[in-house]
Amino acid sequence: MASPVVTFADKMQRLAAFWDRMEKGGLTFEDLQSPIDDPGMRTRLIRNWQAGAPDLRAVPTILIPFDEPDCHREAREIMGDNFHGIAAVQRHFGAYTEQELGARRDIPFSEQTLRECAKEFILLPTHPLDLPGIHRAHPERFNDDPDAPWFGEQKQREKWSSQTIADPWLLVRKNVVPDSWNKRIDAQKKHIERFPKERLVLPAEFAYAALVRYLETREKLCGEYIVRFAVQTAEGNWVNVNWNGDQLNFNNWNDNANDNIASGSVRHFLLSIVFTLSLSLKQWPIPLRRAAAVCFLLHRLHPATEHTADFIDCLLDLGVLSHANAYRLSRELQNRYWFSRER
Repeated sequence: MASPVVTFADKMQRLAAFWDRMEKGGLTFEDLQSPIDDPGMRTRLIRNWQAGAPDLRAVPTILIPFDEPDCHREAREIMGDNFHGIAAVQRHFGAYTEQELGARRDIPFSEQTLRECAKEFILLPTHPLDLPGIHRAHPERFNDDPDAPWFGEQKQREKWSSQTIADPWLLVRKNVVPDSWNKRIDAQKKHIERFPKERLVLPAEFAYAALVRYLETREKLCGEYIVRFAVQTAEGNWVNVNWNGDQLNFNNWNDNANDNIASGSVRHFLLSIVFTLSLSLKQWPIPLRRAAAVCFLLHRLHPATEHTADFIDCLLDLGVLSHANAYRLSRELQNRYWFSRER
């Protein structure tokens, strides 16, 4: 079908309507001059616009004073150089808001878990960023267009790349999952079940952890492999990443097996919450007890429960909770247990 003919009058009418709305939204006539004079700004503006103008996280410029609690010091003592604390991640990804900082005051992994992971995992707090947001923070560390990476395109954001890091703390494998290479994607998904305390890492989680680790120690997570994620692009390929010098190279490919393509993983955050909830379960009303009782089974039977943001929805879908009790559970998790350290 031929494109409709756009006349000069059509353009003027569209521009007049555009300017009317922009002016009402706070844009000044002087603001229009900057993209006219600056070709770089013009390019960024057009690409960001065509990508759907994704929200940018407002990053505080002033660090909020933070005295490390005992659980942070204990974790550092156990994990050694594999612990990266609040100060480290703020150096590389900006200051936390007061609410974000409060959510990371307690570490949701037991001493036993940390000792199990001390040599093969790194522990770090996270920022609520998606992959394009991580790229914006360190474009020099990506082997891609510094202004417009392919995973920032609107169709990729709608499909996968706008997913933010949900867990406030991550325990990330430093090397690939053992024996996860030379497998197609379905086999890699099945293989991770041999490690019931772990799940496959997500693209944003890997990029964030890999950059913090590299910038702090110059060590490359999974440096000898291409890490393939159980995440598909808008075109149906599988997202993967590898190191190219000191840069991350995000790409996509089919599901072929290869001896240099493997899986990365993180420890289950949800299981830590379940254990913590169980410590005072007897004090909970019956509907909340029922919810916690099925939580462990849900993470195994329902893939969506690997992501904490979907947990309440799953409980609702299965009829475990009413909406009122789901709201109460959500508040309990956030205010009392969600970020509590296992004891």
